[in-house]
Amino acid sequence: MHGIVIAVNSGVGLRLVGGLGQYVSRFEDAMNFADEIDAYRYIEKHGLEKFASVRKIKKSAMEFCHP
Repeated sequence: MHGIVIAVNSGVGLRLVGGLGQYVSRFEDAMNFADEIDAYRYIEKHGLEKFASVRKIKKSAMEFCHP
């Protein structure tokens, strides 16, 4: 099973877009998108094209890293 998140180069390292649009560092706090198209739409709508990238993560890896 995979999750789709948006990674942002925030100037202090790689962060993820959280549920309220803030930057978070933990996968479980990140906004999760249904598919890559939705994630790209979010990036475009919020003007993050120069800073953000879409990442696909495995749910099992996320659970392993953050039990």
